[in-house]
Amino acid sequence: MPPEPIGAMATDDPSLLSPGTGPGSVLLNFMYSAPYENDPFKNGPDRFLHFEVYVQGKCCGPPPGAEPVVLGGKKGLLVRAGGPGAYFYNHVRFFWNQHGVDYVATLHEFGAGTTALLGALVSGLEPVERVSTTATTPTPSNGSVTMPVPRMTGPVGVAVAGGFLWVASVGDDASAFQTAAWPGRQTGPGLQRFDPRTLRPVGEPIRLGARELKRLGLIPRVDWRPSGLASGFGRVWTIVGYPNPAILFGLDAATGHITSRFRMRIPSSTNVTSIAAGGNALWVSLYGPLLPAHRGEFGGVFDPGSVWRVDPTTGAVTARIGVGAGAVRVVAIADAVWVANYRDDTVSRIDPDTNRVVATIPVGSGPTAIAMTPGAVWVTNSLDGTVSRIDPASDQVLTTIGVGDAPMGVTASSDAVWVANYLSDTVSKIDPTKSRVVATLSTGHGPMGIAEQTGEVWVSNDLDATLTREG
Repeated sequence: MPPEPIGAMATDDPSLLSPGTGPGSVLLNFMYSAPYENDPFKNGPDRFLHFEVYVQGKCCGPPPGAEPVVLGGKKGLLVRAGGPGAYFYNHVRFFWNQHGVDYVATLHEFGAGTTALLGALVSGLEPVERVSTTATTPTPSNGSVTMPVPRMTGPVGVAVAGGFLWVASVGDDASAFQTAAWPGRQTGPGLQRFDPRTLRPVGEPIRLGARELKRLGLIPRVDWRPSGLASGFGRVWTIVGYPNPAILFGLDAATGHITSRFRMRIPSSTNVTSIAAGGNALWVSLYGPLLPAHRGEFGGVFDPGSVWRVDPTTGAVTARIGVGAGAVRVVAIADAVWVANYRDDTVSRIDPDTNRVVATIPVGSGPTAIAMTPGAVWVTNSLDGTVSRIDPASDQVLTTIGVGDAPMGVTASSDAVWVANYLSDTVSKIDPTKSRVVATLSTGHGPMGIAEQTGEVWVSNDLDATLTREG
C-alpha cells in the first residue's frame, strides 16, 4: 500500500492514552502504517512507525532497572522493549527531564537500529514555547506560491472543477478522537474549495458522513475520510468508505452543495482507494484483501483488487471487475479505464464497452498514480522513484524515467507531465516529447495530490497541510 499520511494525535484524555500511564499524562502520538510489500507481518520503520512522546504522568516514571544513557544529546533512562512499566510493552522507552519537565518518548521495537532511531527523533524535541517561529504569508504571484490549508490535515487529493480548486483531506489517525475531545477545533477529514489564483479558501470546509454516523449511533460530530476526488457530470465526487455501507457523495461543482448521496456495501476485508469519472460512468477502485490469502515460501500471496462501475445518476453498481492485487488508483477516459495495482507492480487496462480487463502491463515497483497525454499513459512507481511510459496502442512500456523519491501523484497536459515526489518535497516536470525530466520544482512537505489546468499546476502537500501553485 502506498504511504498513508502520518497520523498525529494530541490528547490528555485517559481513555486514549497508552496502558498504565495514569492521570496527569499528556500524549503526542505519531503513526505511519502500510503493509510490508508481500509480508504485512514485518515491522521495519520504512513500512511501520509508531512514535509517542509524553509529558510524564504522576504514576509513570521509569521502572527499576532502567539503564542510564545519553540519547539524542539528552541524559536519561532507557527501558528495552518487553521490559516492565507503563506505556506500550513492545516499545523502547526513554525517560528524561528537560527544562524541569519529565518526558517519555517511546518507539515501536523493530530490531537493530531501534534505539538509534529513537535517539534521532528525540534529539530535536523542544517545548513549543521555546521554538522561535517567523510567520510569513506568501504573496500570490505568477511564480511558485505555497499557502496553508486551514482547519484540515492530510490534504492528499486535488482537482479543478466549477471554477474552484477542490482539496480532499483525509485528516489523520486521530481525527475522530480530536473531534470528540475538542469540538469546534476540528482538523480532520473533509473537502475544501479554494480560489485557484489566490489559494484562499472559499466557504466553510465540507465535512462528510455525520448524518450516516448518527444513524449508526456513532459520535455525530465525527466525520470520516474521503477516498479520492474526481470531477465529472457537473459534479465533484468522493467516497467515504467507513463505516459500512460506504457513501458516494456528489457535490455541485459551483456551489459545493451535496446533490447526490449513494450507499455502497463494500466488503469488510478491503478498502476503497480512489474514484474516477469517465465515459458515462464512475469507477471506484478497491484495494483487495489487506491480509494474504495464503503464505508461501517467499511470503504472502494476495487476492486481487477490483474496480466497480457505478451509474452516476442512480448510484447503482453495474459491474464489478477483478484487477491486480492492491488496486490503488483508477483513471478513466471514453475508451479505456486504467488501474494501478500496487502489490502486483502492474497496470490493468479495462475496456469500458465490455467491462473486461484487456491488458495487464508490468511496470515499476509500487505503481500508485496514472495520467494520460495524447498517445501515452504515465505511471508513477513509488517504491523505485520512476515513471513508466506506456504506449496505449501496444500496451507496452516504452521507457522508464527516474524522478524523485516516492512519486505519489501525476498529472499531465499536452506539453508536460508533472510528478509529485512525496519524500523529496519536489515536483518533476517531464517533457513528453523527450521522455525526460526538464525541471524540478520545490513544494511543501509531502506532495501527493496534483492537478493541472491551462499551464498552472496545483499540489496538495500532506505533511505540512499546504497547497503549492506553480505557474
